[in-house]
Amino acid sequence: MVACFTENFIKSDQLALLLKPTNSTFDDFNLGDDLHIGIYDGKFHVCSFSAEGIAFDPVENWINSLIVYSFSNTITDQNLINFCFHKKKLYSNQSYNEIQQNCFDFVLDFLTTVTTNFVTNKKKFVEKFIKYPLARLIYDRESSVIQYFDE
Repeated sequence: MVACFTENFIKSDQLALLLKPTNSTFDDFNLGDDLHIGIYDGKFHVCSFSAEGIAFDPVENWINSLIVYSFSNTITDQNLINFCFHKKKLYSNQSYNEIQQNCFDFVLDFLTTVTTNFVTNKKKFVEKFIKYPLARLIYDRESSVIQYFDE
């Protein structure tokens, strides 16, 4: 089973990387649809980067997203706040580019800033952290539909 971000996880103060479809929910998701990734601050917000620049969205906007990585307790919301403050010009709305400067670049930059020995390449990051949870979610979703019709 894939770990989804729910109200129960909100009670945790652990930072996490969350993934969701950009323009829909996973109920309507198809392979090839755009995805959005953000960093849960362990409190009330998910920090992400889009065409509007860096944003701190209410955590409720990310319910039922996928948890693709959970940070150790040594990485705190203060690390995230400091990162955003120091990188606000680099990740402004003018710098956003769907291919070369997007939410995945933002998250990878945060990861390489606060951790060591982490994947620094988008393709490797997707292979290691996105591919399996997404495939599992789709498999689980399709299996539940098949089970429903078999009953």
